[in-house]
Amino acid sequence: MDTLPEHVAEFVVQLINVGNSVVGVVESLAEALTDTTGEPLEVTRHDVLAMVAGTVGVRLASIPPADFVRASELVEQTITVILDDLHRAAELAGERRRGHRTVRSSHG
Repeated sequence: MDTLPEHVAEFVVQLINVGNSVVGVVESLAEALTDTTGEPLEVTRHDVLAMVAGTVGVRLASIPPADFVRASELVEQTITVILDDLHRAAELAGERRRGHRTVRSSHG
């Protein structure tokens, strides 16, 4: 990522770190709640996600809504690019196994 502007590289790293960290913690807590309460995992996962959203809403209440909208747009665009490139990399890997060598990125 040395050729990327620093702010872009930092955003991508933080996005991936957050996703990775949050999924693990949410899943662990939901499983523990399922073990304790006997509720289905889908229910406890929903409850944990509701708790997370509530906590974020309270702790970040002073941030203007427009900042959240813009952050959501950036996250959505970034995830689209990441998934597009990962799917294309998987296609390329499959084609290389079959003896082909070309897959182009859709975003340059």
